[in-house]
Formats: sequence, C-alpha cells, structure tokens
Amino acid sequence: PEFGLEPSERRTILKKHLSQILLGILLVFSVSIFLHGELQFEKSEYAGRRAKLIEAIPEGIADFLGAQPVTGYYEFFQNNDFMYFCGVDAPGAALIIDGVAKESLLFLTLSERGARSENLSMDLVEKPAEFTGVDRHYPSERFTAMLARLAESRKVVYTSFKPEELMRECSSEKLN
Repeated sequence: PEFGLEPSERRTILKKHLSQILLGILLVFSVSIFLHGELQFEKSEYAGRRAKLIEAIPEGIADFLGAQPVTGYYEFFQNNDFMYFCGVDAPGAALIIDGVAKESLLFLTLSERGARSENLSMDLVEKPAEFTGVDRHYPSERFTAMLARLAESRKVVYTSFKPEELMRECSSEKLN
C-alpha cells in the first residue's frame, strides 16, 4: 500500500476532501484574477521596503529593471526584485532607488490601450507615482540618461547582474 493506506482508504479520503480541495483552488484562482492589475500589498509596504534599502545605501543608488514584454501567448511575469520594491506588474518598467536623495524613481511608459490589454489599473497610467507610492515618475525613455547622470554624482551604483527570470524560472539556477 502506498503511503501506508489501502486503495479504498485513499479513495475515501479523496472523496471526503475533494470539495475542500476544489474550493481552495477556486479561491486561489479568484484572488489572482481580482489582484491582477492592482498592487499585491499596500503601497506603504513597498515604500517601507524602499526606505530600508535607502538606509542601507546612503552613498549610492540601486537600479532595478522590470521584465521585458513577452512574445507569443505566454503570460507576463514581473522580475522578482522589481516586484518586491514597487509592485508594478507592467512590462518594460525600471526603478532607481537613490540613497543620497532618499527617493525612488519609477520609469514607466504605458498607454491606456496597453494597460487594458495587460489588465492593469488605469490609475497606473494616469497617476503612476500616486498609485505606486514612488516619489517621482518618468517615461521609460529617460531611464538611461537619468541613471548615467546619477551615476556620475554617486559613489556607488548597485545593480543586479542576474539573468532575467522568465515564467517558472529561478535566475540562480541559470548561473550554474
């Protein structure tokens, strides 16, 4: 017998708990649909995370690149570090956390049509700084110039050299 149970005992347990299992799956699925396009946590949670990083890098900046848009029929998944610090689930975004100026800068260009196709909140398009709690917002095109300007006046630039994590991947496994 597998797991110390006879087949008839396994069937009885499965029948008894099947409705609870299905209800749990339905609940997880419903919550993920409800949260898609919204921040997963309160913006104060992300602000607190950024504040801790700001305190840890008083003489430098840290930059985080969001995941790039996907091609084909795959679902978009945001970079874990980017998601941790700002919660924005939009492709092509970037974030700079400045320990010297003690502020966070979000770089995001998103049209209303793009937001609708990705099921993102219109507030992210219309007022991204207010929606996310970052200090300032700029179009994505300004990221490189802003990073270069800040890098000239800061002692340290922290950046990740890990490969981008795609759906169901772990970047640390790619490095082996």
